[in-house]
Amino acid sequence: MIGLPPDGLSPAWERDFAAYPPAGVIVFRRDFHDLADLRRLTRRLRELARPRRIFLSLDEEGGFVSQLDGHLVVPPNSALLARGASPGDMVWIARVTARRLRSLGFEWDFAPVADVHSEPLNPVIGPRAFGHDPAAVSAMVGAWLRGFRAEGLAACLKHFPGHGDTVLDSHRTEPWTG
Repeated sequence: MIGLPPDGLSPAWERDFAAYPPAGVIVFRRDFHDLADLRRLTRRLRELARPRRIFLSLDEEGGFVSQLDGHLVVPPNSALLARGASPGDMVWIARVTARRLRSLGFEWDFAPVADVHSEPLNPVIGPRAFGHDPAAVSAMVGAWLRGFRAEGLAACLKHFPGHGDTVLDSHRTEPWTG
């Protein structure tokens, strides 16, 4: 899995990509300007990889971890969803999200967050988790997965082996639990 170069796809980069395509590419909001540009990008990556198949993915949890916010209406963070949505509602929300992602050329999303928010001082998980109760979190994560599966979109549960019980941000340092 690779990310894209910060300055866009140059002819040299495209040549190397076509010769040695990776198994997958993750796309971030910095890689496109609008939805038409995003569709062109996903099409181009597939063209360059042919005849090989590549997985095109993004990190689209909804809430403040969204690559599409500003381009589409995205669901709120998981904590808000858990307060007001049933697992049945969550299946519907996940299906709509998956349909949108597939229409943009993706088949894999780095979501949902499956952590249990068990550490109040955690600077990272908080509203990204479906809550504090393992059974409730499991029900919502399962509903999300059912929605994605129904629409043919792969999900990558985050974070293994768990980030909900840490007090450090893994984007900045190595967290640990006691």
